[in-house]
Amino acid sequence: MRILRGKSNLEVSSQGFALFVVGLVLATFIGGAVRTLLSSDGVHKQIVSQIKTMLPNHTFNIDRTQVLLSRGAWPGLGVRIYGLTLNQDVCGKLSFKLAIPEVTLPLSLWSLMRGHLRLADVEIPKGAIHLDYRPCGDAKAAAQAAPGGDLAPSINVPKVKPEELRKFVTSFQLNDFAVTYEKQPTWKLVFNSVELEAGDETSLQATVDVQKSLTFGALTHQVELEAHTDGQVLNWDINTEFKEGHLQITGALDQTTQAAHANLGLQQVPLKDFLSEMYQAGFLDHELKLKAAWVSCSAEWEGSLNQVTATPASVHDCKVEGAYGRADLDKTEVWLNSGQPFKQPAHFKIRALQIQALLEALNREVLPAVVSKLGVWSGNIDYTSAKAWQLDGHLENAEIVFSNQSVRGKQGIDKLHTQIKILDGEVHGRVDEMAIHQGEFAGLLEFALDDEWRNGKFKASVERVSLSPPIQKLMVGGALGAAAVQGEGALSNGELADWNGTLDLPELSGLGWKSEGVKVKSLYRPGTFTLETTVKKTSVTPSWRYYGSLKPLIGELPGPVEWKDLVTKVDIVKGGGHIQSATAQLETLNQPWSGRGQWVRDGELSGFIKLGRVRPQTFSVRGEKGILNIGLKAAGT
Repeated sequence: MRILRGKSNLEVSSQGFALFVVGLVLATFIGGAVRTLLSSDGVHKQIVSQIKTMLPNHTFNIDRTQVLLSRGAWPGLGVRIYGLTLNQDVCGKLSFKLAIPEVTLPLSLWSLMRGHLRLADVEIPKGAIHLDYRPCGDAKAAAQAAPGGDLAPSINVPKVKPEELRKFVTSFQLNDFAVTYEKQPTWKLVFNSVELEAGDETSLQATVDVQKSLTFGALTHQVELEAHTDGQVLNWDINTEFKEGHLQITGALDQTTQAAHANLGLQQVPLKDFLSEMYQAGFLDHELKLKAAWVSCSAEWEGSLNQVTATPASVHDCKVEGAYGRADLDKTEVWLNSGQPFKQPAHFKIRALQIQALLEALNREVLPAVVSKLGVWSGNIDYTSAKAWQLDGHLENAEIVFSNQSVRGKQGIDKLHTQIKILDGEVHGRVDEMAIHQGEFAGLLEFALDDEWRNGKFKASVERVSLSPPIQKLMVGGALGAAAVQGEGALSNGELADWNGTLDLPELSGLGWKSEGVKVKSLYRPGTFTLETTVKKTSVTPSWRYYGSLKPLIGELPGPVEWKDLVTKVDIVKGGGHIQSATAQLETLNQPWSGRGQWVRDGELSGFIKLGRVRPQTFSVRGEKGILNIGLKAAGT
C-alpha cells in the first residue's frame, strides 16, 4: 500500500504509518503517567520531607512546587520552587533569614538514566538573606570571654568538596541577591551576578555592589570576586577600582583546620575619594576634602577564622603623598577589633605637612586674627587611638600678625620645635626652641587645649625674646630690644579669654625718645586689657614729633626733657581706652607730674596733667592723629 501527500514524490509505507500512530499513543500514555507520578504536589511533599530531614532545627516554608518536563524547546526534567524561606535562630553563631522568590533546579537526564540524581544549571534570579548575631547567656560575660573583649562571632566557612559537589550540580547562577546585617542596617551587599562551576576544581566568579544607605540615596561601590578550591584549600581574589588607583584583597583558607591568610594591597588611591566613601559610610565624623593626595598601603593577616580577633594584621609600606606633604607609616600591627586597634603605638613620619591647607580641608579654624600663616610641619607622630597620641617635630615658615593703630605687620617664625600629646581628653603641647626671623627667643611656651585647639589654657616663661626690626618699629616707632615674659592665659572659641602676666624691657626707643627699665603688669578679662607700667627713666629730645607740644609745660628748653619713676595704669578696650592714673617726677623742672585721660581708637585723645606740688597747675591735653595740644586750664574749668 502506498499513500501519496498531494502531488509530491514523498511516500509513507502503511507499516511505517502504523508504527507512528502506535508510538504517538504510547508517548501520550507514558507522558501522562510520568506527569502523574511526578505531580507537583507529590514532588512538593518529597522536597519538604527531605528538607525536614536535612535541617531539623530550621524553620522553612515553600509556597508551591512545579515540575518541568522541558527546557525551552528541548526535553528536560526539572523542578521550580516558589516562595522558599529558611530561618535559623541560634546564639553564639550567625542567625539568618533566607528568602528566595523562585529557584529552578533542572535535573541531568544523562545522570538520571545512570541512576544518579544530579542537578544541571541551577538558577536563582533573585533573593535575599538577613544576618544577625546574639551571644549566648550573659552578654557581658560573653564579651569578656571573646578575644579582645568583643562580641565578634566566629566565622566558620563550610567545606566545599569539588568531587562531592560535582555529584549534585553542574553549575550555579545567582543574580540580584541581597545580604544585610542586623547590627549594620544601613549597609547592604548586592550580588549582581554569581557563577559557580563544579569541575575538577570548584570556581566562582561574582560582581558585588557594596551599598551604604544615605538620607539622599545610596552610595554604591562595585567589587569583583573570584574564588576556587580543590577541596582542601579555598583561594579568593577581590578587586575594586577607584577613579584612580586599585584595591586588591587575596587570600586562602584551609577548609579542614579553618586556618587562613589574607593580603591587602592599596595602590595610589585618591585620598579624597577614599575618605569621602569612609565619611559616607559612617567611619568618619567629618568630611575630609583632601585634594591632590594619594594613599598606598599593604597588609597581611594570618590566623584562624574561628578566632579572627586573636591575631593582628601586619601593616607596612603605607604612605600618603601629594599636595599636603607626605606621611609614612612604619611597619605595625593592627588588631581586628574596634576597642584598641593598636596595642603598640603606630609610628608615622611626616614630611613638609602644609598645615593651613590641611586645616582648610578639615574645615577647622585656628586663631585667624593672630596667625596669618601656619607654615609647614615635619616630625614624628606616635598614635594609639584618638585619645592617645603624641608628636614631636618642627614647624617652619609660620607668620604671626601684629597690629598698631590699624596698621598690620607679619612676624616670620623660621622654625620652632613642637612637642604635643593628648592626655585626659586635652591636647598638651610645649615650644622650647624658636627661631624668630631677625629676632631671638630663649624660653618655654606651654598649652593645654581641647581637641578643637580653640579652648584651653597656655603659659609663657620666656627669658629673652625680640622681634624683627620692622615689627619693633610698627609697635613703638623704634626699637623694643629683648624682653622677658612671664604669664598664664586662656582661650575661648579661638579668642583670648584671660591673661595675667609681666613684661620686662631693659630699654626701648624711637625717634627722639627713649625709655629704660620698663616693667609691665598685664591683666586681661573679657573686653578689657589692664596695663600697670613702671618706667625707671624716660626722656625726649627736640627731634621727638611732640616735643613742641610740651612748651606750655616746660617753657623754652633747647635740650632733652627727662622723667623718672613713671607709673601708669591704663585700661584698653575695643573702641579705645582710659588712662586711670599716671604719675612721674619731671626731672627737668624737679616737679611731680600726674594725669588722667582717655582716647578713642583712631580718634581723639583727651585728658589733663597736673604739674607741681604746692600750687599745682592743671593743663588740658587734646590730641588726634599725630596732633597733640597742651594748654593751661583756666580756673573753674
